[in-house]
Amino acid sequence: MARRHLFAGRFAGFAPVTGALWLRPGQRASSPVTGASDSVSRLGQRHPVSRRWRQQRTGLFNVRLSTRRLRVFISTGEVSGDMHGAALARSLKQQAMHRGGSRQQQQLLLLRGVGGPAMRQEGVELYADTLRISSIGLYEALRFVVPAYLAYEKAKKELLEDPPDVAVLIDYTGPNMALATWFRQNLPGVPVISYIGPQQWIWEANGKPAPRLLDYFPILATCCRCLVAIFPLEAAFYCRKLEELGALPNPPPQIVYVGHPILDLVEPVTRDAARAMLPWTSSEHVCVALMVASRLQEIGALLPATTRAALAMEKSLEAKDPPKRIRFIIPTARPEFSDQIRRVLLDQGVPSSRIASWDPNLREMHPETLFFLVPRDYARLVLAAADLAICKSGTVNLEAAVLGVPQIVLYRLSWTSAFVIRHLFQMQLPYVSAVNVVCLDQAIVPELLQEHVTPERIHEEAMALLENRNGCADRMRHSYQSQVLPRLRLAEDCPEPVVERTAAGRAAAVVWRYLDQAKESRTLVT
Repeated sequence: MARRHLFAGRFAGFAPVTGALWLRPGQRASSPVTGASDSVSRLGQRHPVSRRWRQQRTGLFNVRLSTRRLRVFISTGEVSGDMHGAALARSLKQQAMHRGGSRQQQQLLLLRGVGGPAMRQEGVELYADTLRISSIGLYEALRFVVPAYLAYEKAKKELLEDPPDVAVLIDYTGPNMALATWFRQNLPGVPVISYIGPQQWIWEANGKPAPRLLDYFPILATCCRCLVAIFPLEAAFYCRKLEELGALPNPPPQIVYVGHPILDLVEPVTRDAARAMLPWTSSEHVCVALMVASRLQEIGALLPATTRAALAMEKSLEAKDPPKRIRFIIPTARPEFSDQIRRVLLDQGVPSSRIASWDPNLREMHPETLFFLVPRDYARLVLAAADLAICKSGTVNLEAAVLGVPQIVLYRLSWTSAFVIRHLFQMQLPYVSAVNVVCLDQAIVPELLQEHVTPERIHEEAMALLENRNGCADRMRHSYQSQVLPRLRLAEDCPEPVVERTAAGRAAAVVWRYLDQAKESRTLVT
C-alpha cells in the first residue's frame, strides 16, 4: 500500500495515460491509491481486475522506468566551453562503460545540450549551435540577442517535453545563469551543476563588490546544487562567499575543485616535433601563431592592428637578419571566418599573393607566403610549432603556457562597452589573461588592452620576445613551469575517489553522483 501511495504522489498525472494503454475493452483504470477497480463490463456489471493481470502491467511499467536512458543536459557557448563540454561528455561515457562493463551501459546514457561541433563529435545531441552567437562585451552582444533567445527557447521547449536527470552549465556566464534560474522555476527537481562558474572571483579581486547586474552569486547559491571549480582561487572565493552568506533555506551548493582540464587536453610537444608533423612549416622560418580569430567580432577588433604589426615585424627581421624569413599562421575557429580574415588582410595592404589557405595536398608552401590560414583542428599543433603567439584573451593563453610558447595577450571591446564597464560599472580588472589570473599577484605575460592594442605596441612586445631581450622569453617559460602550471594541478593526495585522474574525469564523477541519485529515486518509485 505504501508503495502505491508513493507511485500516486509522483506519477499521478500519468495514470490516465498509462491506464488507457493497458485497459481491456470496457474497463476503466483502477485507483492507484486504493487499488479499487472501477472497471465495468460491457453488460454494466462490476468485476474486479485479477491480481495477476495487475502485476503483469505494473511489472511492465517498472521495467520501462528502470531502463529509461539517463539524460544529461550540457550548456555552453564558447570555443573553450565546447572543448570542455566535449571532454566531459567523453568522460561520462567512459565512466558509464566502467560502471556497467559493457557498451549497453553506455547506451543508457543520453547526452543533449547546446554547444558546438566538438560536443557533437562526442555524441551530444545539440538543440542549437551556440558558437555562432557567442560574443564578449555589452554592445557587441546586441546583434545576437534575438538568435540567442530563439536558440534557448527551443532548448527550453525540448527540456520541458523531456526533462534531464542532471543539467551541467559550462562557463558562458550570462546565458547559463539565466538558464539556472529557469530550471529552478520550471524544473526544480533537476539538479543543476555549474562547471566553471562566473568569473566574479576575478571581478572582486581588488576588494570591491561586483556591480549588481554582474553579481551572479545569489543565483549560484540558490539555483545550483554544485559548483565545479577549475581554479583554486575560484573555489576558495566561493567557499568564502558561502560562509559570509550564512544559513540558506535550502542546502548551499557544494564546491568541488577538480583542477584545470587544459592540463589533460594539451599534450606537451616540442617545437621541432610539432614542425615535423606540419609539412608546410620549416625550421628555417620564424613562425608566429596569430590566435585572434575564435569569434567574428575579434577578427574585426584585433586582426587589423595585428596585421600591421606583422608587416612591421617582417621588415624588422629583414633589416637585422636578411636570410631569416617570418611566417604568420592563423587558425580559424569556423570555416566561414576564412573569407572575413582574408578581407581584413587585404584591407591592411597584404598582397593576395602572400595569403594562402590550407590544402590537404599541400606539402610545401610558396616561399613568398606571409599569412597562412589553417582549420581549427590544427590550432594546437600550430601553437606548439610557434616561436611566438599573439593571442586573444582566453583558454588559449593556458594552452600556450602548457606548450611553453611565449605570448602576447590582446583584449579590446567596443568603445561603448569599454565606457560602460569603466565608468558606469567602475570595474578595474587586475588582469584579463588566464595565465595572469592564475597568480593575480604578478604579470607573467604582457597584456595590451583597449587603446593599447596598436601596431606599434604589438610590434614592440613581439620583437622583444622573439629576440629574447634581457632574457624575457626565458623568464616567461620558467614562470609557466614554476608558477602557473603548479597552481592548475590538483594535489596528489586528493581524497576524492574518481574513475579517472583527470579534471574532466573528476567533473564527470560529480555528475554521476547526481545521476546515481536519480536512479535511486526511480527505484523507490517503482
